[in-house]
Amino acid sequence: MITNYYRLVYETEFYSSILFNTTLITISFFIIKRSAISPDEKKWLKNIWAFNAGLLFIWVINTFIPDDLYPIAHSDITYPVWLGVSFYVYWLIFRGLLQLKLSQDKSEIYELRKRLELVCNDVSATESSKPPIEPENNYFQEFTALMTVEKLYRNPELSRDLIAEKLKVSPGYLSQLISASVHSNFSSLINDYRISDAKQMLLDSDFDKYSIVAIGLEAGFKSKSTFYTAFKKHTGYTPNQFKTLKNES
Repeated sequence: MITNYYRLVYETEFYSSILFNTTLITISFFIIKRSAISPDEKKWLKNIWAFNAGLLFIWVINTFIPDDLYPIAHSDITYPVWLGVSFYVYWLIFRGLLQLKLSQDKSEIYELRKRLELVCNDVSATESSKPPIEPENNYFQEFTALMTVEKLYRNPELSRDLIAEKLKVSPGYLSQLISASVHSNFSSLINDYRISDAKQMLLDSDFDKYSIVAIGLEAGFKSKSTFYTAFKKHTGYTPNQFKTLKNES
């Protein structure tokens, strides 16, 4: 009687765990799919999700497929699964250390730039942001000042609506203003500022000890992929190639 009771408790616990994990995997899939995080972060979460879904799939198969239909003994699958889990844990630790280093680099770059900008006092940026004589260009000059003096392009969440709100104009008018002034669009112009900033850091020996990805993120790009894509489109080189070529010249 007691043995049957414990068996019932064990089986209830066991199958409830499978149901709980299946529900959790399903919910997490839709959360990741609808999230607004950067592509690199989403890729990282998708990899974790895929591994956990694979483990759950093996668990379900190992539980519900009868022995006579299973191609191998149930016990034979235990060791490969545990080996996979071990590699996965080490991989997570490795990726976590990389992310920690990236975060530390960003923080140090931010502090270094603050010190350098205090010394330089942003003379060139301030001069370029003086209001022009033509009153019709006042809004664009204010936009330029937001970029060169306040350096809002370093905010990875920067949007056309946010800038338009600061200038007290409509987003549509801001797009027209940028198009008429520099024959570009908002996203391209913001990326131009970010790439110019990243190029300065890549060529400055003070930033040599920091990773190129950290430099791109500190310049305002949301992820490594968007940084590399925009940089190559703008310069014809990847950030690594650009840095190597300039060091050789």
